[in-house]
Order: sequence, then structure tokens, then C-alpha cells
Amino acid sequence: MKAKEKQLLEYLKKHCLGQENAVSGKRLKKILRVHEAELRKLVHNLRVDGAPIFMKAKEKQLLEYLKKHCPGRENAISGKQMKKRFRIHEAELRKLVHNLRVDGAPICSDRTGYFYPANAWEVIATIGHLRRMRDGVEKAIRSLERATGAFRLPGGGEADR
Repeated sequence: MKAKEKQLLEYLKKHCLGQENAVSGKRLKKILRVHEAELRKLVHNLRVDGAPIFMKAKEKQLLEYLKKHCPGRENAISGKQMKKRFRIHEAELRKLVHNLRVDGAPICSDRTGYFYPANAWEVIATIGHLRRMRDGVEKAIRSLERATGAFRLPGGGEADR
């Protein structure tokens, strides 16, 4: 843990237990002597026992639901069912799953839906699934980049190739 992260965690433990003792970002910036962007990064990266300490309520609900009701691929829940259960749109569901993954939660998915892994192989399979998706997006980007040459830019110039 970096020094500033440790300082932030110690301050929060000592002075900010309970919602009634919340501290403003302005105050934290002053205490830690950091700028807004650095404070955001510190707060985002702050973890206790490997889990982020600041997690949005929906993210927490989603993670707990998957752990409890969807352990292993055989218990996957479809995106459609998840949207209905959590009363969210597809884009929000994808963002929640993305945020949880970025924060270190091993949320797995495949064509059957989302699930909490029962073993390492399920995580490895999800990594492969995500890599194939990434490769498809990169292929589309390259094709679009090649296509820009057929257009003129405002002002009469041609697009760089």
C-alpha cells in the first residue's frame, strides 16, 4: 500500500466511522495535500482485505446476488433477468459489471449470462471470452480507420491514413 493510501485509510478509520462522521473531499484534499484527481484515484484504489471500501450500492447488491444465487456457470443468470431483477438498463448493467471487474471482483459471463465463478477455469474462460470481444472491436476500429481515407475533412483536406 502506498504512503498516501495508508494515510487516507488511517484517517478514515480514526475519524470517519459511521455516516454521521463523514468528511468532505475538500477536507481530505487539505489533510492529504493532494489535488482532486489524485484524491479520486486514492479513494478508488483504497481496499480493505482486497475489496474496495467505496462501492456503489447497486454494485454491492449485484456482487452479493451473484455470490449467493449464481455460483458457477450452471447457475448463470441472463442479462435480461438481471436487468429485470435490479431494475436497470442494459448499459447500466454492463457498467456495473465492468466496475466490479476493474475493482477485482471475478464476475464471469458467457452466452448463458453472468455468474460468480466456482473455479479458476470459469475465470479463464471468461478472460478468453473478453479477449475475443476485444479482438472483434479492434478489428472494427482498424476497418473504420481505413475507411476514413474515403472522406474529406472540413476545410478540404484528406483524412490521414
